[in-house]
Amino acid sequence: MFLIVSPATWLLRVQFLGARPSSHDGRLQGSSSVYGAHFECGGEGLVVAQTLRDLDEPILVLGYAGGLTGETLRRQMRDDGLDAHLIEISSPSPMGLRLHEPNRGPSKPKLFLEPAAAITGDDMRGLLRAFDRELSRAHGVFLCGCSPARGAEFLFAEMARRARRAGVSSFLLSDGEALSEALDAGPSYVICGQRRLQKYCEEEELERERFFERLFAGGTKAVFVTQGDAPVQVRTPEGEASVEPPHAADRMGFGAREAFAAGLAHSLGQDWDLLPSVFFGIGAGTARIQNQLGGRLRRGAIEGFYRQVRHAGT
Repeated sequence: MFLIVSPATWLLRVQFLGARPSSHDGRLQGSSSVYGAHFECGGEGLVVAQTLRDLDEPILVLGYAGGLTGETLRRQMRDDGLDAHLIEISSPSPMGLRLHEPNRGPSKPKLFLEPAAAITGDDMRGLLRAFDRELSRAHGVFLCGCSPARGAEFLFAEMARRARRAGVSSFLLSDGEALSEALDAGPSYVICGQRRLQKYCEEEELERERFFERLFAGGTKAVFVTQGDAPVQVRTPEGEASVEPPHAADRMGFGAREAFAAGLAHSLGQDWDLLPSVFFGIGAGTARIQNQLGGRLRRGAIEGFYRQVRHAGT
């Protein structure tokens, strides 16, 4: 079972829009009609969960839910076939909106209902207790996103340490303060964006190589740096490699990095070597963003893109 820790889950309303009317001179005017809408689960880590589900991996999502939006979120997760343990909190779960427009595909989600209150210390302790209970059943742990409460960044670092002591692989996907906290905690694998890594190193006055050295000294096995449709940079204590994604449209779409992480973990769990696992992860990321209307991924689609991935060199 893969355990997916996602402190920032939200309810997502998806709207499908028609074409905007145009005047006689071809200029767009007015607003688009809404032809359909539905709810989906949103938040950091949910694409990881959905992709692993589509790969027939057992999963459990750990997070928070509150208010009426939280009730709808729980129901939507059940409808989507996602097992979840969402701790009840006093503030409502955030709600977001994603639009599908003709010839443009899906937009990135925009939150329009924020939590009314910060996550409390009791909430954080509850999440950590739930993590401890489930860790013995897990063969992989995902630590996803930024904590919604100031000062709670230590959670991911502590969870990474506990997973390491239990002999369970952990995957850190966070571009926030959790990245700083986890440097010496030894998450097994780190997936981060190029821009955020550069910004972090500048803010901390830390040389890029020193960033990798600290992670490897703490026990990290590999770091994966992504940047849209650019090659994925793979860093290990033994060296580095660059892997070229397939030449497919819209590679920068929403959720590619999380789907990459899910495909990577799935392959490593099948005892694949690291680079072939990276190839499969990139195939999963590409398949996810090509599947613009949502729904379940077909393994054949992932394997099709997997066969197009190229090793760009070391």
